[in-house]
This record gives sequence, structure tokens and C-alpha cells, in this order.
Amino acid sequence: MKLVPVMSPNASVPPEYEYLTVKEVATLLKTSTAWVRDHAAPAPGKRPRRMPVIPVHRLGSYHRAELRFRLEDVHAFMASCYVDGQSGRI
Repeated sequence: MKLVPVMSPNASVPPEYEYLTVKEVATLLKTSTAWVRDHAAPAPGKRPRRMPVIPVHRLGSYHRAELRFRLEDVHAFMASCYVDGQSGRI
């Protein structure tokens, strides 16, 4: 069976399919990778380590899973954390 690529390697990826690594999210948010991992949404049936949580796709299982984040989810997370001076603490 021959595998055929869905997209050309030189084609740009549409934003809704662009996934970021933990390191890229940490750079974007100007935080540590540990902070990003702590705020990543937990695996099903698990409790979050820290609140609020960033939606995440887990590639693999348990503690060895690779984490990938959609850029639009990271932006939505940041918008949800916005405090305008009138709101309380998150």
C-alpha cells in the first residue's frame, strides 16, 4: 500500500489545523513549559493540575502523551483570563 500525502510539504497549513507544541505555547505566553503542562486540560477522568485549563490534544496516553494545542484555543484561553480591573481574580 502506497501512502499519498494529503498536502504538499510546501503548502501552508490552514490556521484551524495548525498545532503548537508545549514549547511554542510557552514562548507565545511567555511562561515556562512546566506552567503550560500544569494548565493543559487533563486526560479524561483526571482532575486538572491547575486552573484555568488550556484545551489540548493528547497524542498517546498518560504521562508520556505528546501535547498539541490549537492556536485558536490558546487565544481563547488568553481572552478568558483577561481581567479589566473590574473583575475578580481568576
